[in-house]
Amino acid sequence: MTRIVIGSATHQVLLGSLAPMIRAIGSSLGPNGRVALFDIGGRVGRASSGVAIARETHGAEGLQGIAQKILTETLVSADRDLGDGTARLALTAEAAFRAGVGYVSSGISATKLAEALAPVREDVARMIASHQCDVGSLEDLAIGAGVDRDYAEALTSAFEQVGSSGVIEIASSPNSGISTEIASGFLFEGAVIGSVVPAGQVLSLESVHVIAADDIISDFGALAPVIDGFAAKGKSLLIVARDVTGPALVALERNRKAGILSVAVMKPADAGPRAAQIIEDLALATGAALVAERSGLPLSALKPHMLGRAASLRLAGGRAELRGLSGSPADVVARARAIEGDIRKYQYLSLDREHAERRRARLLGRWAEIRVGGSTDYETDMLVATGRNALACLRSASQFGAICGGGNALRHVAEEIAARGGNDTEIAAGRVAAEGLRAIERQLYRNAGRDPMSVDLRERRDLPGRLVRDPLRLTQILVDQAFSIAGLLLRVDAAVVR
Repeated sequence: MTRIVIGSATHQVLLGSLAPMIRAIGSSLGPNGRVALFDIGGRVGRASSGVAIARETHGAEGLQGIAQKILTETLVSADRDLGDGTARLALTAEAAFRAGVGYVSSGISATKLAEALAPVREDVARMIASHQCDVGSLEDLAIGAGVDRDYAEALTSAFEQVGSSGVIEIASSPNSGISTEIASGFLFEGAVIGSVVPAGQVLSLESVHVIAADDIISDFGALAPVIDGFAAKGKSLLIVARDVTGPALVALERNRKAGILSVAVMKPADAGPRAAQIIEDLALATGAALVAERSGLPLSALKPHMLGRAASLRLAGGRAELRGLSGSPADVVARARAIEGDIRKYQYLSLDREHAERRRARLLGRWAEIRVGGSTDYETDMLVATGRNALACLRSASQFGAICGGGNALRHVAEEIAARGGNDTEIAAGRVAAEGLRAIERQLYRNAGRDPMSVDLRERRDLPGRLVRDPLRLTQILVDQAFSIAGLLLRVDAAVVR
């Protein structure tokens, strides 16, 4: 049977479809949050973040699935691009939409109300900024994002060492606990060609010469005597190229196995233009002449003085760290600034932006890796996820500042925006925004076993948000996206249901 659903009936269906998702997401918020359990083919799965819960609870068909799909896709994008805040985004969006549906039911035009939300979004962002406060302790900021004290110490220590322009990567570990590695030189990741380093072992070389070739090396040709000269003098050599094959690889392996050549041969983990960029970064950092068609230097024309230099090389697995580089510091800084331009260019393309951020950090030697492991695979996954969220908070707050967390500052903004005047639609839009802004604090009280309506104003000063800090810019973006979703759902005022 086919029927047409119009106006407030459509909104009620959308609200009803969001209810189970929001209930589960809300229960995960804050220090008293709970894990959502779900069935995966006869076994129990767990989800503890807004985006993870949304992925498991969406999937309704027809009109019931529209709001779920819109919200889930937004949370996935926010998690990818921002790294934190998906539960707050979901709660704010649903509360604003719910309030909007109430005003539409009282006679306000849904389309005009959605339009009136646009200028309110700009005003709210400005009001949030007016509540900026001191960032406070970075450890406390990380703890407020969901990690324990030891994890927070590891994160903040690494963050302080690599700086805001550095990169901290968080990975799972097969062993329980937390370990940190701080890189202090140029970091190159790729595949080791040939049997240079046995699995699980580390190769350390001193006074290393470097060949950087954005090309496939199949035969050393006229360079062979230079390679033989390295072998005769016991010098160390790192060759990075698109690939090394054929007679060139055979010669290197023969000399290495004979113990007369300390050599490592690698190719980039990336391909295409990204591989070319990283090889060029290596050449510049080590002072090597770049072997490439675009530089006009073929391998056959390479001379010994054109090789790059590094005081030492440490190679473990596919990760090479070079220290004591001979490249021009001014050239390195200039290239880092050029990469910063790419970071700004790709600010809305997360994969390209992250690649550029890693390039800059590894070029400057500002990189760290934190490996975490729990007692189960699930616990390890949660440690990785919460660590990344906490790191996103540290970065955002350090760069743009903070506001009082726990929904505290947002409650003050809600009071300001709800008191604004205007025509009926403008007043309604302000109150819709206010309801969205209050949602986080209310949910935190519920999760703590308190009725938010029973907490008086004096008590609020000592409850959520008094010491907790939220990143200012991150909060502005989350709130803006939440109001955008609410406005989008308000515009869905008719549907054909089968």
